[in-house]
Amino acid sequence: MKSINTLWDILGENAVVFPKYPELADGNKHFEYDADPSIPDHIIQAEMQRSFALSKDVQFLMEKGSMDPNLESYYNDIFSWNFKKENLLEYSKGEFIHVINEYVKNKTLSVLHPYDAIESEKYQSDPELVSWLNDKHNLEEISAYAPKTYSDSLKYSDIENISLFPSVLKSGVSSSGDGVEVLFNKWDLQSALEKFWNYESIKNGTEPLLLQEYVEAVENVSVQMSVNSDGTISYIWITDQITEWDHGEYYLGNVIDNTGAVDQKMIEIGTEIAEFAKAKGYIWTMGIDVLKDSAGNYFVIDGNFRLTGCTTPTLLKNSQFSHFDKIYATSYGAENASVFDVLKSVHSDAATILSSVTSQAGDITKGHIVIGGESVDHIKEKMQQINATTALNIGLND
Repeated sequence: MKSINTLWDILGENAVVFPKYPELADGNKHFEYDADPSIPDHIIQAEMQRSFALSKDVQFLMEKGSMDPNLESYYNDIFSWNFKKENLLEYSKGEFIHVINEYVKNKTLSVLHPYDAIESEKYQSDPELVSWLNDKHNLEEISAYAPKTYSDSLKYSDIENISLFPSVLKSGVSSSGDGVEVLFNKWDLQSALEKFWNYESIKNGTEPLLLQEYVEAVENVSVQMSVNSDGTISYIWITDQITEWDHGEYYLGNVIDNTGAVDQKMIEIGTEIAEFAKAKGYIWTMGIDVLKDSAGNYFVIDGNFRLTGCTTPTLLKNSQFSHFDKIYATSYGAENASVFDVLKSVHSDAATILSSVTSQAGDITKGHIVIGGESVDHIKEKMQQINATTALNIGLND
């Protein structure tokens, strides 16, 4: 398979990236630029920043003000071999379509959703296809390893009649575990629903849900793959997913093992899904969530056809983080701290900041961080030291 280290290796020289997440579509596959107002702008910006660190010769569309000057300077120091400020195409909300028409003339736009105001020929991958691939209702068609689906069209009025326990209730589109809840008994139903990011759409009947079998997993991994613009497919790496349990699993980050052998069956499953996506015309990355139970059975629970939280760290593992045996990629929060405060408080030998954005109110700075070490215990020691001596709050469960 083709070896890749940057987004340029995947998308080619004619790509412009606008990396927004599926849940920001506000339940509407065709929508104007304005994002769901319930999602803070700084969260959206941080998601985009962590990918821009790997821009090389791929251009990124980002809203003006998304990149703090202190973060730009940090990128120039840390990612000097790869980061190019001139690849940032900035726009104001009111001029988004103008920027598209001005800058994306002889290039193709990599997006996650279709936009009414953008002509279809400007897209690198058909965004309707990307939306379809990211919808869990279609997972059984995408992979033979999808869990058994009891129902793929549950309405809000049907929920009280669920009698299969334990089972998993899912929204068609979700991220970081938001929109996936495990049901152990009928008393879990209402509290589970209220945790869904699209609860109102579910309640008014516009968002059908899935009910799938529950898998008692001994392994929970993300298989990072890509379909490249030159027609090749690449296996990037497999990472262990770190989750927190509260009726459902909530994503806390990934641990990348730079040392050991990987499960070849996982790679085979990832390659099959990448081949399926390629045949449909998809070009981009994917982070395929795979579970393995104690009997050795494999289950694909999500395809994540997009730039995921672990795309950048896995692409950097052979360069920026090659000297570490273990790498932990996660998010952080820092109350009453600016981007400058965050960057000056974390030394490069302890961790690498991938993104950093302060909320409009100025009360919290959030972003993504990578910590490397000889072992998970070593990473925990570093993390505890950072938490104890800086404003950052990060965590890794046992």
